[in-house]
Amino acid sequence: MAWQPASAIPTRLGLTCALALEYGPAGITMNTIAPGFIAGTGMNGQLSDEIIKNIAAQLPARRAGQAEDIAAAAVFLASPEAGFIIGELLNVNGRRVFGR
Repeated sequence: MAWQPASAIPTRLGLTCALALEYGPAGITMNTIAPGFIAGTGMNGQLSDEIIKNIAAQLPARRAGQAEDIAAAAVFLASPEAGFIIGELLNVNGRRVFGR
């Protein structure tokens, strides 16, 4: 995913909520995943290992996110276990950003 300005998140959340209201009655869940720092992807794919370690050291998990972290969130949201989660923004960011 390419870099997005902070203003893009409320826009995505608004669209997610509108689509959830529209398609929820048909049993279709609609959610948004907001990824944090995911090493080796997009604009950060060219960062040095030292910079990645410095960013990871600032996170409570003390590691950079991996594409697999985002994939696991998507698989969960697509599963029957998440059938009652509708219109939500799921932060998958290692707590680099708290709240919404």
